[in-house]
Amino acid sequence: MKLAGARVLVTGGAGFIGSHIVEDLVRAGAQVRVFDNFSSGLRENLQVVADDVEVVVGDILDPAALVSACHGIDAVSHQAAQLEIIRCIEDPVADLRINAEGTLNVFQAATAAGVGKVIYASSACVYGQARYTPQDEDHPCEPNWPYGVSKYATEGYGRLYHDYYGMQTIGLR
Repeated sequence: MKLAGARVLVTGGAGFIGSHIVEDLVRAGAQVRVFDNFSSGLRENLQVVADDVEVVVGDILDPAALVSACHGIDAVSHQAAQLEIIRCIEDPVADLRINAEGTLNVFQAATAAGVGKVIYASSACVYGQARYTPQDEDHPCEPNWPYGVSKYATEGYGRLYHDYYGMQTIGLR
C-alpha cells in the first residue's frame, strides 16, 4: 500500500506507540485521523504533527463513533488497548472488553465503512511462558496473563474478518 495520499485512521494515536506511527505516516504523506479517548494517550504526543492530523475524541467501545471515524478511510492502524498488566489481573473483564471487544468493534466499523485493511497490535504475551527462544510464529500460544488471552482473541477475530469479509488483517506481535 502506498502511504502518500492514503487516508489512515490510527486508534490510540495519542499513545506512545500510536503517536510514533502517526508521525511516520504523516512523514510518508498519508492523511491521518487520530481516534483516541485520551485515557492514557496525551495530546502532547501529537505536538509535532498537530497541524497535520485530524483528532477525533472517541472510544473503541463506542461502535457508532468508530463507524463515523472509519468513513473515508483506506486503512486502520489499531493501537488502542488496555496495556497495564496489574489492571488485567485486578479487572480482567475490563481488559477483555477494551482489548477483544474494542478490536472486534474496530473490525466491524471498518467492514461497515468499506475499509479494506486493518493492522492491529497483538502481543508476544499470546505465547505465554517461553518454551524456547527466540519465539517464532510456530511457538505454542498458551497465554498466562489475562492480557495475553485478550490479545489472542483479537488474532482470532482478525482471521475471521479476513475469511468472512476478505478484509486484509495484520496482527503485529
